[in-house]
Amino acid sequence: MNTAALPLTQRHPKLWLLAAAALWWALYQTLIPASVALVALLPVARDSHLGSALQFFFYDTPKVLLLLTGVVFVMGMVNSYFTPQRTRALLAGRREGLANGMAATLGGVTLRLVHRGGGHTPGDMMVYVPAQGVVFTGDVVYVDRILGMHPVSRSKPWLATFEALQALQPRIVVPGHGRVTDLAQAQRDTGELLRALRAHTARAVDEGVDLGTAVRTFDARPFAHLKHTEVWLPQLVNRTYLEVEQE
Repeated sequence: MNTAALPLTQRHPKLWLLAAAALWWALYQTLIPASVALVALLPVARDSHLGSALQFFFYDTPKVLLLLTGVVFVMGMVNSYFTPQRTRALLAGRREGLANGMAATLGGVTLRLVHRGGGHTPGDMMVYVPAQGVVFTGDVVYVDRILGMHPVSRSKPWLATFEALQALQPRIVVPGHGRVTDLAQAQRDTGELLRALRAHTARAVDEGVDLGTAVRTFDARPFAHLKHTEVWLPQLVNRTYLEVEQE
């Protein structure tokens, strides 16, 4: 076959895959600065409720589209290596419970959709691939950096969603922020922080401690390794305190 007559994408497929991955990563990295810049162009204060909501919209909408594009691509690659026949053989004889009745099946690969009331946003949903032990958590899990909380975020359902993730016992966790990791790392960087926030603010509310004191006395040392802790952690304590106060 005359390879010179083939389209460039077919002659150098790996090169194009690397270029597409680099472009995807570059676009993903621009989401936060782009959302900040867009809000700065508007006649609203960035720290106001409206400013925070607008920044969340400008950041989260393209992020969801990018993540969906990535998931579709990854699942396409999985399907190219795991044929329906091979996947069915892996799943044969395994009891997945009634939850699989709600699962979606694509080309022999079973996906389980897990929703426990959201957390980071009300619609947060995880996608679990039982045959490979892989779960795509979206923003339910952050690793290597501090959690991001917005006006729509709620720590109580977030923790419930994380506990549903723990019940799955996945082998691989693909978080919304940070590197692909395992359940132990997700527990250290997300689960333990959510529990610490809930426990500290609940105790402060019960004892009549004011908001400012609750923010200042939160023990940040176990989470000092996470990026942006000094900037974002006071806001996390603030939002969690106000949430717990209304429960």
